[in-house]
Amino acid sequence: MNPDTPREGNIPPTDADILASVLKDHRQAVGPPSFREGFSDRVMSRLAESRDRVMETSSSLPPFNMVLERMFLRMAPLAAAAMLVIAAMNVISTRDSNSPLLDRALGLPTVTLASAYSSNWDILDQNGERQ
Repeated sequence: MNPDTPREGNIPPTDADILASVLKDHRQAVGPPSFREGFSDRVMSRLAESRDRVMETSSSLPPFNMVLERMFLRMAPLAAAAMLVIAAMNVISTRDSNSPLLDRALGLPTVTLASAYSSNWDILDQNGERQ
């Protein structure tokens, strides 16, 4: 729509109409968007160069499974030591309880008949109603 011509009922054009007209004129003057000649060839040659560089550097690196194994061998003893320290702290802090040693080491709460019956679960009967 030409912004100089009034719309139906002698309504003047809005800013959106003017902007649309200016953009349409600009697109017609500039032409369709495109890349310069040889763009795809330049892109593909750069990708090939970067792939070659990655392949050269990756051949000097050890394989991933060896790196993963090395990191595991470094971290596993530290994780095991931390686990033993936490288990020892649990056992020491629960000396007065009558729980078994394994429950105390793992930090499990003492289970009694009363605690087993006092659950927070909603129990429904056969009709789907809360008991």
